[in-house]
Amino acid sequence: MDQLHDNKRTVKIRLVIRVHQIDAYAQAWRKKSGYDSARCARSMPRSHLSKEKKMFPSRIFSAFFMAVFALALTACSGGKPESTVETFYEAAAKGDVEKATQQISFSSVPAAQMMAAKGKVQMIVGEMQARIQANDGLDSVETLESKINEEGKLATVRSKVKFKNGKEQTENHRLIKEDDSWKILLK
Repeated sequence: MDQLHDNKRTVKIRLVIRVHQIDAYAQAWRKKSGYDSARCARSMPRSHLSKEKKMFPSRIFSAFFMAVFALALTACSGGKPESTVETFYEAAAKGDVEKATQQISFSSVPAAQMMAAKGKVQMIVGEMQARIQANDGLDSVETLESKINEEGKLATVRSKVKFKNGKEQTENHRLIKEDDSWKILLK
C-alpha cells in the first residue's frame, strides 16, 4: 500500500516538474522573441474593436433566439400526451427507432427483460413503417379523445391515423407521466 502511495506521489511530483519546465520554456521563448502581450494588445487595430462592438447586439439576439427555440422544443415534447403519440407515429413513419423508443415507457419492464423489450419496440417500429409505406405514407395523426386521470399520472389517447392513400385507422394508447413528460406504456 505504501508503495502505491509513493508511486502516486512520484507521478504528481514529476507532473509538477514538467509543468514548471514547460513554463520556463515559454518564458524563455517570450524573452528571446521579444513577445510582449501588453504591447500586442495595444497595437491591435481599432477597426477590429469596432467590429466587435457591432457584433455584440447580434450575439445577444442569437442567444435570445436560441433560448426561445430551446424552450419551444421542450414545451412541445412533454406537454401533452397527444403530442407523444404524434411524435411516436412520425418517428415510426421515418423509421427513426431511437426517437420512437424515447416515447415509450420502460419503467414496468424488469432489468433482465430490457433488451427484449427494446427489441420488441424496434420490431413494432419496423412493422409500422412498412404499414405506413404500404399506405403511401403518413398524412396525419388526429386526436379523437384524450383523458388524464385525477392524479395526472396516467392518460388514455384515442387517435385516428390517416394515411396518404385515404385510409384511416383508429388506435388507443395508454400513457404514463415520467419526469414531466408523457410516455406510451408497453402492452
